[in-house]
Formats: sequence, structure tokens, C-alpha cells
Amino acid sequence: MKKKTWIWIIAIAVVVLIGIIIVIVAVENNRENKKYDALIVTADTYMDNNEYAQAAVVYREAADLSPGRAEAWFGLSEAFMSNDKPEQAVEILYEAIKEVRDEAQVELLTQEKDRIEDTLRFRQDEGEEELENDQDNINESEDIPDDDTEEKADTENDTPDEEPEDENIPDSEEQPEDEQPK
Repeated sequence: MKKKTWIWIIAIAVVVLIGIIIVIVAVENNRENKKYDALIVTADTYMDNNEYAQAAVVYREAADLSPGRAEAWFGLSEAFMSNDKPEQAVEILYEAIKEVRDEAQVELLTQEKDRIEDTLRFRQDEGEEELENDQDNINESEDIPDDDTEEKADTENDTPDEEPEDENIPDSEEQPEDEQPK
């Protein structure tokens, strides 16, 4: 065979091989997308049923399967927030911002992270204010004795208004007239 024929055969084989690789990758991506989508639907169902811990596990699996897609990261963050774990939600969003490549999605992830951090700061400020109020209430309660303390103080410090009566000395009213001093 001629040298040109071999070059054409090799060129055609390379093109066919590239075509086969493209088809395999497309099929694999399709499978990955279907699995990802199924995981998201499953996690969403857990969220709808208030099973936040289960939802978080499934969203995490989806995020690990396709870290460049933001939907799983948003869901995972939401699961942590719903389970009253905002610190973990923020950590997840930081991780998501590093993984997701779509700038619009990164911007949304950043906004969500900022919103949760603002909520945490508000809770912290509110907690500190509540702690200060509690401390003020404690200080005020130390100044004001409670009812039991007042009663004890009254009984301990009771001084009779009248002098004690001596049983041997009758009142002047009870003394017979002839025995009353004149």
C-alpha cells in the first residue's frame, strides 16, 4: 500500500476514535446528570418532609458528584439552616464558592452566605443584649429582697408594740377599786 493510503486510514481511525470518545463522555455525562437530578429530587422530598439531616446527606452526595453545579450546594445550605445549624451552612457556602465556576451562581452563593452571616451577627448581638438584660435583672433582684426574705426579716426583727405583760401583774382595769392606787 501507498504511504498516502496509510495516512488516510490512520486519520479516519483517529476521527472515529475521537467520535467514540465523545459519545462515551456524552453518555456518561448524561448518566451523571440523571443521577444528580435524581439526588436533588430525593433531597428536596426529604426537605418537604422536614427530614433535614437526611436531606443534607443526599445534597452532599449530589454536590460531591457534580461540585460545579450550585443547586446541591444551595440545598445543603438550606438543610443546615432548617436544622438550626447556620455556622455549617456558611461553611458549605464557602466551599461552594470555591467549587462553582458559573459567575452568576457564585454571586448568588455569596449573597446567601452574606445573608446567613448577617443573621448570625444579629443573633449574637441579640444574645449579648439579652445577656446584659439578664445581668441587669440579676443585679436588680439582689437589691430587692424576695417575699420570703422580707417575711423572715419581719419576724426576726419584730419588736412588740406593747410591753410584755407580766402575768402576775393585773391590768389596772382588772384591779379591784379598793386596791387601785390613789
